[in-house]
Amino acid sequence: QDSGLKILDGGTMRWEIFNSNGTGPDNLYIRDPSGDGVYIAQNATSWTGTSDVNLKTDISSISDALSKVNSIRGVNFKWKRYKPDGDDPNPDRDRNRIGCIAQEVNEVLPEAVDTAKDGEWGISYTTLIPLLIEAVKELSAEVEKLKG
Repeated sequence: QDSGLKILDGGTMRWEIFNSNGTGPDNLYIRDPSGDGVYIAQNATSWTGTSDVNLKTDISSISDALSKVNSIRGVNFKWKRYKPDGDDPNPDRDRNRIGCIAQEVNEVLPEAVDTAKDGEWGISYTTLIPLLIEAVKELSAEVEKLKG
């Protein structure tokens, strides 16, 4: 019932992209060899990341979340018109954007940052969400303490 693609590098499986409708909903999966990845269900509007407690170990709450959030800078920016190795300008790069700077986030939350083979840095913005949740809880506790 599953069909898909396996992406190999020198005979080693690097990624698999497949459809599975076994006993549950019809999902499209993208996973690495360890099984980590994301899936999207039929008729869904966003990807779901694997997060089952049965797949995790050494679980602990994020400490000092508010301080970490306060150390991350949100920025407005435009992409440069040319990539370093590019020769054609991209007119879509003139749009205003918002985001963070990966090198700065790496100093606070390296778990949310990765680098590509070409050396470009990237941020997994969804990895910032648990940090924000814990920071809101810290703020909520401070508000409740002030109310008392």
